[in-house]
Amino acid sequence: MKLVSTEEERTLLQSFVAISVVASGWMDLEGNWLAVNTALCMLSGFTEAEWLVTGPVGPVLLMLEHRIVSPLECIAESKPGQVAKLIHRHGSTEVGLYWNPIETPSGHSTGYLVQFKEIIPAPQEHGDFKQRSPKEFMLERALHVSKQHYKSLFEHHPDAVFSLDLHGRFITMNGSFERIAGFSADEMFQTLFMNRIGSDDRPTALDFFRQAVSGAAQEFMGRILHKNGSMLDARIYFLPIQVERETLGVYGIAKDITEEKRLLENLRSSREQHRLIEENTFDLFFRLDLEGQILYISPSCERMLGYKQEEMLGLDSKGFVHPDDLSYMIETFDSQQARGSESTLHSFRFIHKNGSYVWMESMNTLIRDIHSGEVTSMLSVARDITVRKEAEELMLRSEKLLMAGQLAAGIAHEIRNPLTSIKGFLQLLSSQLRDKQDYIGIMRSELNRIEAITSELLLLAKPHAKSFRELDVRELLRQVASIMEPQAILNNVVIELICGNEPLPIQCDENQLKQVFINFVKNAIEAMPAGGQIQVRIERKQQLAVVSVQDQGCGIPEERLASIWQPFFTTKEKGTGLGLMVSYSIIENHHGTIQVASRQGIGSTFVIQLPILHGHAAQE
Repeated sequence: MKLVSTEEERTLLQSFVAISVVASGWMDLEGNWLAVNTALCMLSGFTEAEWLVTGPVGPVLLMLEHRIVSPLECIAESKPGQVAKLIHRHGSTEVGLYWNPIETPSGHSTGYLVQFKEIIPAPQEHGDFKQRSPKEFMLERALHVSKQHYKSLFEHHPDAVFSLDLHGRFITMNGSFERIAGFSADEMFQTLFMNRIGSDDRPTALDFFRQAVSGAAQEFMGRILHKNGSMLDARIYFLPIQVERETLGVYGIAKDITEEKRLLENLRSSREQHRLIEENTFDLFFRLDLEGQILYISPSCERMLGYKQEEMLGLDSKGFVHPDDLSYMIETFDSQQARGSESTLHSFRFIHKNGSYVWMESMNTLIRDIHSGEVTSMLSVARDITVRKEAEELMLRSEKLLMAGQLAAGIAHEIRNPLTSIKGFLQLLSSQLRDKQDYIGIMRSELNRIEAITSELLLLAKPHAKSFRELDVRELLRQVASIMEPQAILNNVVIELICGNEPLPIQCDENQLKQVFINFVKNAIEAMPAGGQIQVRIERKQQLAVVSVQDQGCGIPEERLASIWQPFFTTKEKGTGLGLMVSYSIIENHHGTIQVASRQGIGSTFVIQLPILHGHAAQE
């Protein structure tokens, strides 16, 4: 017999001994038992442990020609098939002793495969046991396993177990084969295994079968044809059956992996769908540990926040939250973990890579350990709601504007009537109190101021234009520059007007827009008490006329920029807080927009965008 040189072959030989129905054992050259099977333990009355620890003498002896010898001595003095009495725990039994040397490829013997065959008289037609050759006995044992063996091992194996002759024909199979493939043992006996393999897999299966016949165990994936015509995916093993260096057949094991492959395919499909969703959804998925560290973030982070995945993984999520929202975020997350709330919805501002802030609405779900139930991490699905937030702020601003307008209308109406009477009586008193003209002048000035405020209040109450007409916005700005030039000179301010040659026609109420531009230029002059330069630029950008008014004044603090459009908000000592709000309302009514940028100590720039009339294409 070939030397067991690899761990796999060593395991195969041990299995060969274990499944044999003949009392068998594996012994080295010193007489030490390396493996014994259940049949030998039952025949001798000794346990497997007793066989393996007793040393060269062993737990049993043999009576050979009135002499007591050990199995190793019997092998040295006799030939295979020697009849002797086996002396064991329960007495003695007449046996036939067979052995086969285990050799290296160079012919060096390393041990013996020993078998004790109990001699039981057999019917005459089967011949005398002692006349049968060892090879015939080994072939019978290898290819015709007893029914008891199949019941105890093969029939209860969950996989299809079968044996093939050297031509690949079925000899034996277990019940699982019928359950898996649908064919009974009678239907399969002496049929070719290759006919049960899918046609595309037959060349591969035949190649592996030939390698197994050559003595090498094989494993491959193939499809088995079911009796109903369907194909089953299987993992197939071929193990050579060898006796005295000769392969007598091949053991086969087929494991049905159809369901396993279906699950793997579903998992692969699910992962692919998950990847497609992550890469194409507008939502952002991220997983945090209990300290807020980012364990995973979806690729959409680059589109929403400007960062690549690798730039955010492993970092503290709190570092990406607006400072004003940080304490609220920490408090809500800690509260969710403390209460055990499975899902909560919150809104935060996250820092974009370009430095801006993005409003995100986040649905946060606790992830628990499937065994202990303890919270291990948190899964968040976030959506960009910046546009929605801006719309909400615009709606709130419009509501404030409407309320202020309604209030302004009432106030202006109640003030104008008595104001007219006061101005009239002041005019009468002016001719009689000639020595009080200084006081009269002050009173008249203050009354004019009150009248101007009421006029602004009325305009705020009804900001919609009624006399729209086509007008070149460049001409309008030239008029504004001329009107404001005297005031600018008095304050040591230079107004620089930059206009192109292209007409920029818009549909507007001339007086209202003139009021807006005068208001911005006037504010710019007042922002530079020490003098300076105001640049008024008009240019075309696609279908928009863009007017920018830039000063070199003190600027507006960043924290106040968001409040400048609110009613009655002012940074000037004598300001009413209505000018910018009225201007905003007028521009909005002209379907335009106003934006402001300001830096303290450098100045402010107001940008007004108004739609150009349709049909006026840009000039080349």
